[in-house]
Amino acid sequence: MGLDRIVCLANSYKHENRCVAGISLVTKKWVRLVGRKIPGCLTLRETCYPDGREAELLDVIEVEVGEKCGSNCHPEDVYVTEKPWQPIRRFDEPRDAQFLAAFVNKEPIVLQGYCDRVLAHRFEETPAQCSLALVDPDDLWWWIREENGKRRNRAVF
Repeated sequence: MGLDRIVCLANSYKHENRCVAGISLVTKKWVRLVGRKIPGCLTLRETCYPDGREAELLDVIEVEVGEKCGSNCHPEDVYVTEKPWQPIRRFDEPRDAQFLAAFVNKEPIVLQGYCDRVLAHRFEETPAQCSLALVDPDDLWWWIREENGKRRNRAVF
């Protein structure tokens, strides 16, 4: 597909690897970046710039993407090539906030319900229209706990 510029809105652990997602500034659509080494994930090395720094939230990154590889659960997935990611700029100017506001989910339901998770077999019956969204909750609480020596942060809304 070629070069894309993506606002990094998620960079989390996934099965001891990484999951990076954001909004393409080229297509104006959500994308979840996927490598070919580990199914559905990226290695830590794949998420780093040539200088070794890891892509951070609100970085605009230039990434070479390949073909789409979406599934019923993750329709936004797209393969990345082995070309190193390039940092472009921080996405933190007032006009950037206006851009993101257009992507806020207007529906009260996320992922077909109000639960904190959805069983995968439900997507076999009804594929997800999207699996990524920005939400603007009316009431937000942070649940922070330590589990097995790791800090766990959860948003409850």
